[in-house]
Amino acid sequence: MSRHIKFYELAGARKWFLLALLFGCLFLVLTAFYVSGVLNRATLEVERWLIGRPLTQFDCVLVEWRNFGAASINLIIIAIVGIVCGLTYYRWRVLPYLLILILISIAIEEVGKNLFSLPVSPTMHSGMASLTCPQEGQSRLQHFQLGLGMWWLAPLPPRGLQDWAHTVSQMPINTSFAQLIPSHSYPSGHAIRWWFTGLLVAWLLWKHIKSSIVRWPLVALTLILCFLGAALQFYVGAHFMIDTLAGYLIGTSLACCAIGLLMLNGKKPDAMQLRSVLPVQGTSSGDVHASKMTRDPL
Repeated sequence: MSRHIKFYELAGARKWFLLALLFGCLFLVLTAFYVSGVLNRATLEVERWLIGRPLTQFDCVLVEWRNFGAASINLIIIAIVGIVCGLTYYRWRVLPYLLILILISIAIEEVGKNLFSLPVSPTMHSGMASLTCPQEGQSRLQHFQLGLGMWWLAPLPPRGLQDWAHTVSQMPINTSFAQLIPSHSYPSGHAIRWWFTGLLVAWLLWKHIKSSIVRWPLVALTLILCFLGAALQFYVGAHFMIDTLAGYLIGTSLACCAIGLLMLNGKKPDAMQLRSVLPVQGTSSGDVHASKMTRDPL
């Protein structure tokens, strides 16, 4: 029986590891296109279109919410998830496994941003900066209030900022390399960690919540929130669309690795559960033996 369970766990985990390899290969393919420069024009066209969007006070709230994907905050979140897993259905070794995967995401982010860059004109760079709530001050209280969603407390965009962003969105894309500055933003680390956390938590909810009435809404809400959290990097002008797409691919690959590791490190039935089963089996066999004795003639 134990061999059958072990084989089942290995077979299930192998599927997740193969998915992790698939999405990792897709990330490498996207990176090859990124390095070749064939996607530069399309990436800048999308960014120019985004710069023309309306600027609102709620942008400042979104800038604060994107910080949940920061490395330091996400390490704490994943550590909490690992501790809960260790206290419930999984062995404690899953905690360092999950933390190592987050460290791998940080390493991928740092290597990518040091090796690769996208040439951007200073004008477009300033237009992207207008999306990041530049009017927000340095007050910790204000940052806390905006993090709670109090958008009405955010300062209004400076006069003329919307007009400037609209002007930038109408300018032709500059392809003169003499005037371009490198943008080291590939891939988006915030998007990696937002999406990794969302997929991992959604899988845990799906596996361990039995009631479908509760499970479906929680899983859908988790995936939607974390998908939008990763997309915030693009919306607030912190990253290009291709940076965010790369983050989705890496986050999916790492989440598949995490799920595979969780499947291989589930807790076995404890001794109490085994003892509660064995006497029943023993009693039934004893009853059968006794019945045979009574039927045999002396």
